[in-house]
Amino acid sequence: GAVVAMAAATAAVVAGAAAGKGEQAIKEIALEGRTFECLRELGRGSFGAVMEVREQRPGAEGSAMPQELVALKWSTPARKELHEACVFEAAVLKQLASVLPAGSNAARRVPRHVAHGCFSSKERLNGPMGPATAGFGHFLLAMSKVEGRPLDRWLYGVDEQVLKTLPVEQLFHGPLKDSRLGSRDLAGACNAAARLLAQMAPVFQALESVAFHRDLSAHNFLISCPEDGCSGEQFAVIDFGLAVGAGSWKQEWNVRNIAGDPRYFAPAAWMLLAYGHKYLQQNPDQHLLRQYKDRIDHF
Repeated sequence: GAVVAMAAATAAVVAGAAAGKGEQAIKEIALEGRTFECLRELGRGSFGAVMEVREQRPGAEGSAMPQELVALKWSTPARKELHEACVFEAAVLKQLASVLPAGSNAARRVPRHVAHGCFSSKERLNGPMGPATAGFGHFLLAMSKVEGRPLDRWLYGVDEQVLKTLPVEQLFHGPLKDSRLGSRDLAGACNAAARLLAQMAPVFQALESVAFHRDLSAHNFLISCPEDGCSGEQFAVIDFGLAVGAGSWKQEWNVRNIAGDPRYFAPAAWMLLAYGHKYLQQNPDQHLLRQYKDRIDHF
């Protein structure tokens, strides 16, 4: 279909010095006729990394004219379903860019599709996660760089990986350096939560007809605050790598994998994990089925 066809987008590489025998160290990337200079790595996950890059556009007399900084998600999937997820993430961002007017308040709260492309494993490129598995390749997605810090890091003072190892008692009672737990009174905390909902509502209204995110958690929301740390928080949502099509999900929810961070699972997701889809379908309380099938991003 159209999503699969996107994977054939034109992609090219300008390589620097060899990183090893048969491998190339990447200094510049060309996607869909646009060239990006690789600057630094911002973070990484299980099969991909996000890099900060700068688009280069021709200037006077053929010289390169530096442009704004862009985020480049370089994924090296080793399974078909992971590759399809990478392709679909690009499709989701592209569709969101078409329904959220450029420059609008909602558009700046989600990464905006810039370009994407894929490289075959036969090209023997050595990406941030190493070479591609035979039969698969690298998938690259360039998108606008959304400013902010992960909400969980801002709140607790440590990143997602450290959070997984902390005893709950230490997490809630601290002290943790740079933690903002207890830094607001009740009214201030409620105002911050209200801003999050108000700012994200238009984004998810646009997303509703496109896809379900399926991984809404504190590390996939970004927050920017005034320097004084007071009110005026700005929020954004990132990482659509586990998203599924809004239409297909309604038909395939019972055969698709359960995804996301277990710390944020809806009650219906835990029931599905423990007892299977028939338990939800036959449960007298059909609100549970609706919770998972129709409102998975709401819980």
